[in-house]
Amino acid sequence: MTALGEMSGVLAERFVGTTALSIGDAQIPFVAVHQGTAQLASAFQENGLRPGDRIAILLLTTPDFVMAYLAAHRAGLVVMPLNPLLGPSELVHILQTMQPKGISISEGMVIANRDASEREMMYTQADTILCGLPFSHVFGQVVIMLAGLMAGATLRLAPRPSPDLLFADLKATSPSVFVGVPTTIAAVAAMGRQDPEAATQAASNLRLVATGGSNMPLAIGADFKAVFGHDVYQGYGMTEVCGCIAVADFDRPAGEDVGAVWPLFDWKIEGSDSETATRGELLIRGPNVFRGYYKDGVLAPRAVDEWFATGDVVELVDGRYITIIDRKKEMIIRGGYNVYPSEVEAALVSHPDVELAAVVGFPDEELGEEIGAFVTAKDSASIDTGALKQWVRDRIALYKYPRQIIVIETMPTNPTGKILKKALPVDVLSDRHKGSGQPALTS
Repeated sequence: MTALGEMSGVLAERFVGTTALSIGDAQIPFVAVHQGTAQLASAFQENGLRPGDRIAILLLTTPDFVMAYLAAHRAGLVVMPLNPLLGPSELVHILQTMQPKGISISEGMVIANRDASEREMMYTQADTILCGLPFSHVFGQVVIMLAGLMAGATLRLAPRPSPDLLFADLKATSPSVFVGVPTTIAAVAAMGRQDPEAATQAASNLRLVATGGSNMPLAIGADFKAVFGHDVYQGYGMTEVCGCIAVADFDRPAGEDVGAVWPLFDWKIEGSDSETATRGELLIRGPNVFRGYYKDGVLAPRAVDEWFATGDVVELVDGRYITIIDRKKEMIIRGGYNVYPSEVEAALVSHPDVELAAVVGFPDEELGEEIGAFVTAKDSASIDTGALKQWVRDRIALYKYPRQIIVIETMPTNPTGKILKKALPVDVLSDRHKGSGQPALTS
């Protein structure tokens, strides 16, 4: 039996009488998790599944997911977790073609990142972890679920991790660790502002608040700290490494950096001078980097010693700490100047009335691309887009500020809470810009 297959039994012996999972009013001990895991593994085998067979898991973040995941490994199956919030056509496409970009991950990778996450997040048996991410996502699955269980922590499960339900759970359970994507952190902070007494109760046992999945502007972290009294620390990772690449150092003040790259990886920055570059695309390699992508169910393998281009532009701080600038493919080229949306988004959300911001490029005949932004209001505030535009102009280079700003009621997000820029009506920005009659270089 593999190490992940043995995990539930090992934990049942190590943490006798300890609660592993908490959901609603139910408290499920490690022994019960192991019993359920063993029964499911037997059921898989009795139904004809054999080691090496593939199994898709389509479950919410419930005890069933935890036990099905561990049972599949116990039975020697290849596990493919699917997000249950995806639509039917998306699920059919994934099942027929192995995901739009199926990724081959070894058990050794899972275990290495599980153990590193347990150590770096400093989980203990005393922790109760409220995870605002689905366990079908590698962040929730490895960095929270597996690493938390390995430490003997109690996982507070959120089957539908919407901000309002998470805030209610924070109030009711007062966990020691809370993890969510930046949009969730911002929304929970907004709810806490409206109910300070509940926010105080929710924060009474917190020792760590962490975020990942996308860049978090400093203003969002500052808002959360103003309400709950705790810094928000950023982590950085991707499915291709089965979890984290780096997590901010909890002994340092929370800021823009995501900490130092974990020793699981070799790394370098690809820039104009690859020997001394401090800003450019992050490249990584090592045994904890994925083995290749599937295309139509067929694996295209990659060499272990091959450098993997993450697609993320980073900046090195103090010779060690990584700050994520933006996704390379999202960079906007305006009149020959490079503009990273995350820098503009940070300036937008620093305005006291702005909750969330998404910056995109749109076609411009003179400059190639122009800069536009979509924003949502904080606490039902009324946003003056002209004043907001001036606010941003005063804080970043003139070639970077958004020429068009549109206020929307809600920001489109994917099932994990990450902003979906492809779902924004970018053509409206272009139409408004054409109708403004303003010269592009001076508007």
